[in-house]
Amino acid sequence: MFFLTASCKIDIVYVIERCYNTRSAIHDINGFFADLTEELRNNSAGVDLKVAYLIYDSNIDYEKPFISNLTQVKLELEAIPISYSSSYYAKMALEYAYFEFVKIKNGKRLEAHTYYVLLSAYKSSSYPAAGIGTTIRTFNKNKMFAVGWLPSTALESDLLTAVGDSSHYFAINSIASDLVHARQSLLQKLLTCPTAVDTPILPNCKLDVAFIVENSYYTDTKYTSTFMSEIMNGIDFSSGNIQVAVVTYTSTAVTLFNLNMYNSSEELRQAIEAMPSTSSYSRSLNVGLEHARDNIFTSANGDRADAWNYYIFTGTASSNTDSIGRDIRSSGNAYLFALDIGSSYATEWKATIDDCGDESRYIYVSGDENLFTIRSNVTSMMTTCPQLSNNTDSIPISPSCKIDLVFILDDTTSISIAEFDDQLNFFINIMKNIEISDDGIRVALVTYGNNGFMVFSLEQYNTSADVQTAIANIARGNSAYSRSYRYADRAIEYASEVVFLEENGDRVDAIDVYILLTHGHDYGTVEDYVPVLTLDPINKVFIIDCKLDIVFILEQTSSSKDEKFLHLKYFFADLASQINVSPTTVRIAAITFNNNQQTVFNLNTYSTSAEVAYAIKKIPDEDSISYNYVDDALAYAASDIFTVANGDRADADNFYVFSIDSSRSGTATEGELIRRNVTNHIFAVDLHNNNTTYDNNDSRSYNSTYDNPAYDNDRTINNDIQTHNNNSPNYDNNDGRNRNDNNPTYDNNSRPTNDNVVSFYDNSRST
Repeated sequence: MFFLTASCKIDIVYVIERCYNTRSAIHDINGFFADLTEELRNNSAGVDLKVAYLIYDSNIDYEKPFISNLTQVKLELEAIPISYSSSYYAKMALEYAYFEFVKIKNGKRLEAHTYYVLLSAYKSSSYPAAGIGTTIRTFNKNKMFAVGWLPSTALESDLLTAVGDSSHYFAINSIASDLVHARQSLLQKLLTCPTAVDTPILPNCKLDVAFIVENSYYTDTKYTSTFMSEIMNGIDFSSGNIQVAVVTYTSTAVTLFNLNMYNSSEELRQAIEAMPSTSSYSRSLNVGLEHARDNIFTSANGDRADAWNYYIFTGTASSNTDSIGRDIRSSGNAYLFALDIGSSYATEWKATIDDCGDESRYIYVSGDENLFTIRSNVTSMMTTCPQLSNNTDSIPISPSCKIDLVFILDDTTSISIAEFDDQLNFFINIMKNIEISDDGIRVALVTYGNNGFMVFSLEQYNTSADVQTAIANIARGNSAYSRSYRYADRAIEYASEVVFLEENGDRVDAIDVYILLTHGHDYGTVEDYVPVLTLDPINKVFIIDCKLDIVFILEQTSSSKDEKFLHLKYFFADLASQINVSPTTVRIAAITFNNNQQTVFNLNTYSTSAEVAYAIKKIPDEDSISYNYVDDALAYAASDIFTVANGDRADADNFYVFSIDSSRSGTATEGELIRRNVTNHIFAVDLHNNNTTYDNNDSRSYNSTYDNPAYDNDRTINNDIQTHNNNSPNYDNNDGRNRNDNNPTYDNNSRPTNDNVVSFYDNSRST
């Protein structure tokens, strides 16, 4: 008798080989599983069990859905007849079990763990079990066990790889001496509840999520439905914060179910498991996206005005989706996520979801059979909330002062069509929150290459809608300048000399604001020109670049442990999820510190926001040291993180973001040393609001200090940091360094969109 101390639900599926080779041993094999089932029944006081079975040779010959009547299972197993098939395919049997049989319709319980028990005899199958066994084990609620019946060396090797743990493999080399012992050892494993149980993720905001799934000849529904079902298994739907819909597409699109149809993981999983397959060769993703936009995200079908809209699409081919992608993103509360299944159209997918070179919401897998490898990434992405306020009732800004604003748009040949369109969308989305008036804001626009050209003047348009239309109609490739070289200084100088003239609408009593977009190497000397221009306090310059290297520096001491460290990790993970992480734009590293420093991951370790956020959440809380040498941590980041070997780029500004909850002398000094290089920026998060003396005793040591009197208020600080651009450090009229000067707040209420550059890092390039 086994005495169990835990209580859990376990669904066991036997996958038993019977073929010509096992015909003489069929009685012993049947007896092994019949007796195992009887002992499970007799010893399951601490476990809620169900058992199913599959019997295979070259096909699945017998199958029994999950039932709790173990006596019935025992009797049926005893009666399994001999097979004379010379073929036996362990891989096929396990694939059928995992992808097609272990389903809710067959009695599988959502909340139960699934234990797979494979019996394979004598010699290795020509289609071995190792690969599919490994796949099955990647889902955290699955375990693999294997019994080798008089196994060859090759068969043992295959089964050991399939189960991944030698204690999960049971060899029967001798019927007389090994049979009972192997059965008893396996019995004990099958009656053991898992010690580590993952808690389903509960999003902390409202999310309406639509999967737009290719369902053509080129995909296999069994892979897609299993992948999506397991994602549903990892999400907590109880609060109602997250809703899910599914659209499938070929040449046309079909709603599998709407946002308001199901509200539990079990209902969603069962509906997804029933997804039909097709043999259509058509695959028009643009049709699927349009269908989701027009039919899923409607109030009648469950769309909520106060929820973010997430479009998660799979695809294997090109279908001109960048246009519909831009249209969806222009709504202001929609995000697109691309799951590229083995296509050669990465550029198109990235353009569909692109945001200043953002690749954080693009994931590539070589085939749909490998979707399981990105399960945790997608789960993290679809449950991570934008931390900026989704204010659908935002009122266009009409400031009390006069502002003459010029947008300066990069038109060099190195800018792709998609990137050029993203610049247009960026400015259009700013304009959605600006009101044009003679007493408030006027807007002009300049494009540039090696010089500038004024597309429209400050006095040309009287409404925000007219400006938006004019921006949308700007064509790439102006012949007024050479597009082969990028000179930001000449563009700004051109704006100063041409745009800000009275005959072009400049007002002598207005602040002149320049917002310049750039995306690559600059041949000019903007770092020299702008500080001189801003000697006149009427001039404000913002240069937005998409290439940044960031290090998060997390305190890991006795005063920041347990739930405090958990808050801290969620703070930085949420922050990371809102930054456009990709190898070509923003890179993020993380270190922890107390009296020592430890690299968690380098700048070149991860290439998506989801990966970074996930890695931060997994940082262990393992130190009880009281020292918090943040000055040493800053120095460590400068010397060990910002190196070429660890992913630092010479043309990217370096950002240090550190947390601390008690004072440490020397921090301001170290900060000043770092900021002697004007491409370095430091942000401090003071968790207990009592350290401003050391944080600010040198006004040039930090770009910003954010006070947070309690760990559980860290999400408020997250919002403050992300909206730092509203008081963005700029080239001021003192020494050209970045400082907060309470700049005009013409975009303070800008609603976050996919076309906004997430701005915790202030987006202003200080060179």
